[in-house]
Amino acid sequence: MKGDKKGFTIIELIISLGILAIVLSLVFTFFMSNQRSMSKIEVKSSLQQEAQIVLDYISKSGMQAGKITSINGISDSNLINKNTSNASIDSIVFEAYDGNNYSFTLNNTTHELHYSGSGVSDKVIGRYVKSITLSIINGTSSTYYNNCSAVKVKVAFNKNNDSSDYEVATNVYFRNKSN
Repeated sequence: MKGDKKGFTIIELIISLGILAIVLSLVFTFFMSNQRSMSKIEVKSSLQQEAQIVLDYISKSGMQAGKITSINGISDSNLINKNTSNASIDSIVFEAYDGNNYSFTLNNTTHELHYSGSGVSDKVIGRYVKSITLSIINGTSSTYYNNCSAVKVKVAFNKNNDSSDYEVATNVYFRNKSN
């Protein structure tokens, strides 16, 4: 009998399986970290698209408007004062020079922003909206929201209630402000 048998020993098989397991675990780790990164990028991209649409509606409506007539359902000019500044709001109504109203309402349950105005009734223009804040630009202590010439609008977005907050802001100057 010859002792010259060709094949693998059990030790060689165990060593090669160990090396294969190490290589596969490294590859799996790489793919998992890549998947997490891609997921975060996808969420951020989605929030940016939502933000662009929302700010476009708000800035166009605001520029056509002459004043703010209502914040959170309050239309009394003495109550819509500068103390509301930087407070989170649920609704805002802009009044245009032709009498049309442009209304933005945040549904805090579904986190959707609804738009009404210019022939459109209750259209969802944004999802994942966390909050909206307003502040008067270049106002004095006697400046109210219904007689200011510009406001800064900040909109915060959050998808899936995770740490991927995205906040955008725009300055809205009322072009049709009556003096």
